[in-house]
Amino acid sequence: MHCTNCGNEFDAWQDQARCPFCGAFAAPGQADPPPPEAEEPLREDCAWERRRSWLDLPALLEMIRAVLIEPGDTFRRMKLTGLGAPLLFSVLTGTVASVAGLFWNLAFQGLGMWQNQFALEEYTLSTGLLVVAALFSPLLVILATFISAGILHLCLMLTGGARNGFEATFRVYAYVYGATILFQLLPCCGGLIYLAWSIVAQTIGLVEMHRTTTGRALLAVLLPMILCFSCLILLVGLGLGAAIMASGSGFGQW
Repeated sequence: MHCTNCGNEFDAWQDQARCPFCGAFAAPGQADPPPPEAEEPLREDCAWERRRSWLDLPALLEMIRAVLIEPGDTFRRMKLTGLGAPLLFSVLTGTVASVAGLFWNLAFQGLGMWQNQFALEEYTLSTGLLVVAALFSPLLVILATFISAGILHLCLMLTGGARNGFEATFRVYAYVYGATILFQLLPCCGGLIYLAWSIVAQTIGLVEMHRTTTGRALLAVLLPMILCFSCLILLVGLGLGAAIMASGSGFGQW
């Protein structure tokens, strides 16, 4: 702004509307308006939501690539509402991963089928359970997606990072889960890759969808794990304490 006393130009917001040259204060209403906030990026349908059918393989593959490789840009441009498309995405990939995981367990069990006389009966039972689990896996994925997204949104509210509604969090969780769960197709190390990649992608997604800080988003993602680990430590501690007390009372009788 320009000082009405000496005519020099200065930053009124930095110098609290006081001229650094002559010391005069700006008259009320003469200060420049505060700088505008950063505009919300233009949000639109993602690749999966532009699909031509309910099972559009190119759109599915493009969505997986976008979430895994470009999560920041993907969620920055993604619209904040809509449950149907992300739910279908997570159900399709989640069902494939669940059935594949059961198949791997069955395959490894079959390697030792002839080690004892009851192995064949156990293998037959496991095969039947695999078929039943495959039939119910879509329903289980739906329930798990809603419950997990609800827990994630609650944790985000606790950390003060939930600037948008539940649908924004649900979309982050469903798309990240649907893309990263496919790592479960890899035997042995697939679970660890899925866990690490999902933590990173969920954190980035929450930052972009809720316009919050990385610290709040990361804490919200890790909070359920921290609570579960704390409860496990508490239970182990209580068990050890009970065992020590029981052994101590036994020595007292001697």
